[in-house]
Amino acid sequence: MKPNKRPAELALWVSRTIETGINAGHDVLHYLETTFGSANLEHVLSTGSDGETESLIDLIFFPDKSIQAAYEQTWGKFVFSIPEQQQVIDHVNAGKLVATVSMPKHSGSPVSLKVPDFAIASFVHRLNITRKIPHSILTLVEKHYPQSRQTAIRVHLRNTAVNWHRTQTELMSQYMTKMPQTHQDYNTGLSLLLSLLWEQKTDEPPYDFLIRKKNYYFQILCKAEEFERKRMAGNMEILMLQGERNVYGQDKELKQSMKLIDKICQNLFGRTEFFTQPMNHYIQNSLDNTPAASIDTILKTIL
Repeated sequence: MKPNKRPAELALWVSRTIETGINAGHDVLHYLETTFGSANLEHVLSTGSDGETESLIDLIFFPDKSIQAAYEQTWGKFVFSIPEQQQVIDHVNAGKLVATVSMPKHSGSPVSLKVPDFAIASFVHRLNITRKIPHSILTLVEKHYPQSRQTAIRVHLRNTAVNWHRTQTELMSQYMTKMPQTHQDYNTGLSLLLSLLWEQKTDEPPYDFLIRKKNYYFQILCKAEEFERKRMAGNMEILMLQGERNVYGQDKELKQSMKLIDKICQNLFGRTEFFTQPMNHYIQNSLDNTPAASIDTILKTIL
């Protein structure tokens, strides 16, 4: 395919994809019920104001995983420039598309909807057609993953908003080559890495980066636990007036992320690091002539 024809060809693919029909997910149904108090899409679209329904339409035309996978299989090897992306949008908008939107089962009949220009623009932007995945990473995907998983992995990578640099590429390469794909936490570990990757500095070694993030989570967890101790011992209103703030993140999620980082570090580097929360008390004991068994007892008490 000649480069100058790609925007028009992709625009045709986008148009056909939308006109084939959009399957609204349960997120759309939830938005309808919580925002408009109704699960009837046709009624909401016909009675709501433009401002009220704009966010709803934007959500309806968010390309789901199946559409992203179809894009990756057909167009994943191409990288479009920003001007080419705009050409795609202009081509599609010129067609004045009408889409059939199907709701989840028992949530109403399909609805025909004229697709507004802003929804087309959002749809194309969310396909991330201008994002370039490093060739070395794509090569590893083809080499280390079975065919059945390659598309899903590439979709994950395409949805990662980073301008890849050397240490990011190094970290992902190590994960793909050293983390066992059969590991029960493989997918959640990959998702965690890709969500954090934008924070890795250009000169920061992968292991140092992961430990820095673990330490960050640990510090938040310590602050959350300290706040909870103060809350139990005092008055919430006074704490707020003193500038204290509640949990910065959910305890369970923080601990899960720390455990994932430990598993990743153990598999990639054969080591990890553990942190100890500062204690508010101490044990005083003279170690002179103290039997070894007593020292063991003390250590078990404080560790």
